[in-house]
Amino acid sequence: MPRSSERGGSHCNLIYTTRPMLREYELYKNLGLAIDSGYYYVESGYWIEFWMGEMYVAVDGRADKLAKPLVEFNSADIKTLATGESWDLGGGFALEAKQIDLEGEKVWLCLYKNGKEIDSEVIDTGNFDLQDRVYTYTEDVAGEDDVSIFSCYISAVFRGTCSNLVQIKYVFLIDDDVTRINTGDVYGAMEVTSVSSAGITLSNDETTLCLNPGITTPIMGDLSLKTTDNTSAIEFYPHLVRDKPPVLSGGGGFVLDDCWVGSAWDMSENYSIAAKDVSLDGAKARIILMNGGVVVDEIVLTEASV
Repeated sequence: MPRSSERGGSHCNLIYTTRPMLREYELYKNLGLAIDSGYYYVESGYWIEFWMGEMYVAVDGRADKLAKPLVEFNSADIKTLATGESWDLGGGFALEAKQIDLEGEKVWLCLYKNGKEIDSEVIDTGNFDLQDRVYTYTEDVAGEDDVSIFSCYISAVFRGTCSNLVQIKYVFLIDDDVTRINTGDVYGAMEVTSVSSAGITLSNDETTLCLNPGITTPIMGDLSLKTTDNTSAIEFYPHLVRDKPPVLSGGGGFVLDDCWVGSAWDMSENYSIAAKDVSLDGAKARIILMNGGVVVDEIVLTEASV
């Protein structure tokens, strides 16, 4: 926020402060399930912090340790993943469903970073406790222990006559390359004057910010101040430039294969529905919804869900 300004001197003194805010995981918000961080400690939320106009995750709630969020599914997002398929999550991370057991209830998941396996776990969806369906990968980063880097919820496991797949929801992923903020660090026209785990303060004490009419003055990163053309009063506003909007959700897509059980059933407005496969025990069916022949949704139905 501006501390003082002068049109005659064509400068202003600016103070920028930021602090973490708690946000609930979509998994907890929608299903009441927590993220397991190890040592019998679970999390229902994480800390976000806005830094240079962009949203970051404050690692372990610390304002001075920031990680970029890479993926966060909302309640409508879903990813259907075939066994043996590698799903590129971004940031060098990839997830693979290695194998499904004969009963079609357990899936062996492997998480990779830059092509190297960093974690694996078998998730059992056959239990009544839905918490067992949550897969979490933690890592020691930036001096903090057991930071939740990746988590997801396995909503369905399917072993069919010609396809094996899992459906994944509530995916959450942050970058494990953490930015540390220290006193004296300079970002554009701003210098960090105060740092603690609770918040960060920057100012432009050593840099002049021009407030002449009709100009754009860079502050730091893609954040700037834009002044209006009004010559009788000082009018300005913060301005953020984005090369492209962040993609944190939107689902991960569907499995495209040649499995079909019968013909598609045409409905109104160019929609159709079809059965792609049936599980070996006949208790589950893989159903897709199409619009104009393009898959727009996919679900694994069980006897309990019908």
